[in-house]
Amino acid sequence: MDIHTQDRHDGVMSEPLFEAAQHQIRNGQFADAVATLWRLLDQEPAHFDGLRLLGHLLELQGHPDEAVLVYQAAMAINPGHAEPWTRRAVLLLRKQFGPIPTPRPAPQGDRLTMTTLGMNGRFANQLMQYAHVRLYAEEFGIGIEVPEWPGRFLFDFDDALPSGRRLPQITEPGTEFIQSMNREVATSFANCNLWGYFEYPTSGLRPFRDRFRALYRPGRRVADAVATFLSQLRQRGETVVAIHLRRTDVSEGDRGIGPESGYQQWLERIWPTLDRPVLYIASDDPEPVVGQFAAYHPVTMTDLATPIPGAEFYLDFCALSHAHRLAIAHSTFSFTAAMLNEVATEFVRPCFPENRLVPFDPWNAEIRLTNSLSTLV
Repeated sequence: MDIHTQDRHDGVMSEPLFEAAQHQIRNGQFADAVATLWRLLDQEPAHFDGLRLLGHLLELQGHPDEAVLVYQAAMAINPGHAEPWTRRAVLLLRKQFGPIPTPRPAPQGDRLTMTTLGMNGRFANQLMQYAHVRLYAEEFGIGIEVPEWPGRFLFDFDDALPSGRRLPQITEPGTEFIQSMNREVATSFANCNLWGYFEYPTSGLRPFRDRFRALYRPGRRVADAVATFLSQLRQRGETVVAIHLRRTDVSEGDRGIGPESGYQQWLERIWPTLDRPVLYIASDDPEPVVGQFAAYHPVTMTDLATPIPGAEFYLDFCALSHAHRLAIAHSTFSFTAAMLNEVATEFVRPCFPENRLVPFDPWNAEIRLTNSLSTLV
């Protein structure tokens, strides 16, 4: 983590105290910068950039518990910003499990990097980004360098950390990257630093489906907890029906929150046809929605297990990726879980602006919804 070179895409505050803290950091006066930022936050507690920067400084000074609290305050102000989310997750996972697996040495030859992994979107966005880097590198036999991120703890990844070698940045390479990955064009992305969300149509990843799924098997630190959780879930019924209802982590303009009636209609249609079904609800805020599905006696993560600190979302993700029927939200989180799901016989998702669910193939679909049904099925 280098507070001098954090990539920024949302502007930098210009208040005198914030500028003074930045100046102190550039001069290596970290303790003075912390004091200045606390003064700033006394005046303006909701100063997002001040909180973000203070969290980094507290980490550098060896105060992870304080940094977690500061990052949580930043998340409350801007839930859609990935950086505080990632740093909080890493600190709590490190506290729970110890250091990350020992990183490999920096590659000696060609390499592919993504120094902003952890900065563009949360958990599932990061899974998509990492998979593109990792699968491309494996396909062409080159090394990769990525920062510390939650996947190192959950999946035992031991990739080299960024070595400081500056590579040309390629932003959202899009179709050409997928074509190169599939050896359909001669363009090479070796020795590049990738930036983006990599939410491309999943048909381009279909040839890599087995390798994609293999990447995200639970690592040794969480495997037992996941196995116990899934066993508890399967004891509740023969057919696991899972729905994802996204509530609190939606950015402005996003359509993650939608009415529940579409999910209700879907359940009414399929429920009588299922063998001992159990309804599992995955949500970042389950309490307000569970009552709306009371007729199905739903279960949630906390009915079955204790959340993993720093990865409170992960058991929900595992339930979605092992359900027999799956209804996702307008969310990369549940879409990616659907990509990992090898047992489901039906996948459905919301259709806007109509209030209904439509079938889709996780390996032949757009990740981001549009109004056109042709992109969904």
